[in-house]
Amino acid sequence: MMKMESENLIYLKKVTQNIFSNPTFLKMYKKDAYYEEGEASAIIIPDSLDEFVNVVKVCIDKKIKFLVRGSGTNYTGGTIPQDCIVIVTTKLNKIIEINTEMEYAIVEPGVINEQLNNALSKFNYKFTPDPTSYNICTIGGNVSENAGGPNCLFYGVTHDHILGLEIMLLDGTIMKIGSLEGFLPYNNFKSLLVGSEGTLCIILKIWVKIIKKEENIINLRIECKNNTIATTLIDSLFSTGVLPNILEMIAQPAIPDKEIAKHFNSILLLRFAGNNSYVEYCKNKILPLIISRECEYEFFDEDIMYVRAKLIKERKIQLSKLTNIKPKQYLTDCVVPRSKLGDILTFISELSIKYDVVILNTFHAGDGNIHPTILYEDNEKERRILSKVKEEILEKCLALSGSISAEHGIGIEKKDYLSKMFNNHEIELMELVKSTLDPYNILNPDKIFKWGDFN
Repeated sequence: MMKMESENLIYLKKVTQNIFSNPTFLKMYKKDAYYEEGEASAIIIPDSLDEFVNVVKVCIDKKIKFLVRGSGTNYTGGTIPQDCIVIVTTKLNKIIEINTEMEYAIVEPGVINEQLNNALSKFNYKFTPDPTSYNICTIGGNVSENAGGPNCLFYGVTHDHILGLEIMLLDGTIMKIGSLEGFLPYNNFKSLLVGSEGTLCIILKIWVKIIKKEENIINLRIECKNNTIATTLIDSLFSTGVLPNILEMIAQPAIPDKEIAKHFNSILLLRFAGNNSYVEYCKNKILPLIISRECEYEFFDEDIMYVRAKLIKERKIQLSKLTNIKPKQYLTDCVVPRSKLGDILTFISELSIKYDVVILNTFHAGDGNIHPTILYEDNEKERRILSKVKEEILEKCLALSGSISAEHGIGIEKKDYLSKMFNNHEIELMELVKSTLDPYNILNPDKIFKWGDFN
């Protein structure tokens, strides 16, 4: 270990005993859900918010590079260490307050979505942001990534449910932003910080909006013969003015052998929620559209995301019986206007033939947020193919007036593509924000941008 690294650990050990630098711990935190790996110089797992603050203050004072992470469910490498300290928030998991009268809760950043909702269910309330990893992802991580999920079609993304934050800036200042119960309204920097991927500030506490659970819920599964029928059905549904709470799609997989592809239907999963009369109104609106397209359908009572996971598992088993599928899967995240879903799915099918790869497509269809998942062998040749397929998909999304990311952020995965979406002036403005708030580039360094340090 280099002398400077040893000195840094000495400084940190003065404020925490929860610091680990043995190979086992370093290996555990060298990656997240993205396939690349990094290098951590040490792992710190604070037991309390006070300890967390003290550790961060030492990092700031000594200009020690560090990143803050929760469960590491990030798909873009946003929590992969780039030769820095990793501070883990999973023990900062206290629900500080639940206030149903004012409809908010205060939580520490390591609180898990499911944990909060289990606590809220006693009061018949819920916190609606629900990434697919809701049973393990932390709310601090959701805030950093502005996470989406199935519910964001109807209720909005994480940003829309954050009332305020208590944060620490990179000069050690602790401040509150947003409009918080019991505090004077500060200048609202929430929109700048939510979704900044842990690069601009350190989150200490989070005020979240909570809402009452709906009176009635119906879940609907629709089997369409192909992607075209499914996407046109989606268009027709929205033209009626009805807005589902959830609209997921398990598209026909993109397979080089078109005959094998014909063995799979395209499946839509919908949820309508509200009072009884509204739910009945939605049902009466959508059923004629389904019947006119000769689609099969059924209502079900199980949790919609459980059914989704079960269907995906069944599809992979069926696919493995029909063709040799590769063991690894790479999931990327992008978005197109909902009316262009048919176009992007057709394009992805063409890519599967061009590059001889299987691409699964399970996504949040209601807001055009797609998740192409490429099956591959983990070797250099296939990673090059992954890169080419991803690049073509992202460029096609931009050509269709979409975006290179919807809910997973930029991280390290897409920083080379930022210039395809933004011009130089826009990127320079983003760099200016980062360099102003983090002049020594010590917080989650080398993410989002690829132009080096901001010294």
